[in-house]
Amino acid sequence: MVSPASPTAADPLLGRTLAERFELTAVLGEGAMGKVYRAHHATLKKAVAVKVLRPQEGGKVQRLRRFKAEARAASRLDHPNVIRIFDFGIEDTDGLLYLAMELLEGEDLQVRLDREGAFDPRRAFEFGIEILAALAHAHTQGVIHRDVKPGNIILFRRVDDDGREVDSLKVLDFGLAKILDPESNDVSGGPITRKGAVFGTPAYMSPEQARGEVLDARSDVYSVGVILYRMLTGDVPFRADSPWGVLRMQIADEATPISDSVELVDPRIERVVQKAMQKRPEDRYESARAMRQAMIEVLETPFVASARVDEAPTEMDLRPASEAARRAATVVDREAPRRAASDTVFLLRDKKRPSVEASKPPPALEKDTSLRWAAWSGFLALLLVLALGAYVYFSLERGDVDIVAPPGVTQP
Repeated sequence: MVSPASPTAADPLLGRTLAERFELTAVLGEGAMGKVYRAHHATLKKAVAVKVLRPQEGGKVQRLRRFKAEARAASRLDHPNVIRIFDFGIEDTDGLLYLAMELLEGEDLQVRLDREGAFDPRRAFEFGIEILAALAHAHTQGVIHRDVKPGNIILFRRVDDDGREVDSLKVLDFGLAKILDPESNDVSGGPITRKGAVFGTPAYMSPEQARGEVLDARSDVYSVGVILYRMLTGDVPFRADSPWGVLRMQIADEATPISDSVELVDPRIERVVQKAMQKRPEDRYESARAMRQAMIEVLETPFVASARVDEAPTEMDLRPASEAARRAATVVDREAPRRAASDTVFLLRDKKRPSVEASKPPPALEKDTSLRWAAWSGFLALLLVLALGAYVYFSLERGDVDIVAPPGVTQP
């Protein structure tokens, strides 16, 4: 994270031109590794940002390697949600290290959260989708960020394809990036951090990173889950009196459910965050792209406002939008007969009506049943009349029936 620098602080680098094309004109901010300057690009004739390693620390091998790792990681990425790197190098005269990148007019996500508090769920998911898009691209290039946090996400306004101004973001500061490149011939290769050492921001760090273990892309997925938790509730899931206390909580403690702090419009929102923040990497989304797709499908279907988190299906239900109307009218009925574990969603009943009425057929069905019985009775009566008539007729033809004349009548 880069914090604003003091406007009155004297800086010997102001006015200097690096690599014969980056003229440093103003101090924009200051971070752990150095300062960020506003500069004029002599070739492109535009303003850029230049990150410079602190001169007094430029000779330290560890910082040199971390700076080169950041430059290599960032320069190989080309995505709309990743800060664009123009150039990086070392000044021949004094060994000064610099990294030139695009200049964005905006503020980081941490500043926005401190000012506004919790975000609307839809807005939080929209930001999360862009963050995951940047990380998914980085992961395909073999780059794990390892320090994903609101302070490393810059928000700015841009004009979309329809001419509207919209919020957008870029992920920056790959200073702790781990490059998974077995073919690298960099003479400064080797681990940037000591085995068992912990580097990063404790509040957004995955359990395996807190333990100093080898990381993969799922560590960044965990960090995004924490950012979503922060955007939805207004606070991080774990706080302690010391960074080590936070690390212990990341490893062992479960986060308080989001629904305990805020009222969610859809239980699937919490399901996404819970899955991303699982303690074991194998229990999380397998990739940033998989998590991003789950979030997109949640936004593309209507929110189910009537259900609580504990009433949601056991698994994420992300069926097509064509089924949205039927799904919106369903909820778990605790009074319904016990079903199999996979059969957890039942049609919503009217709770105001006595439960015995649930088995009573509706009036329309009763009327239809009565008409059917009347029709069948008439049909059977007709068959009996026809059968009796046929029997009498054939019996007369054969002479099997004796006809007795009434009294006083002579038979022929």
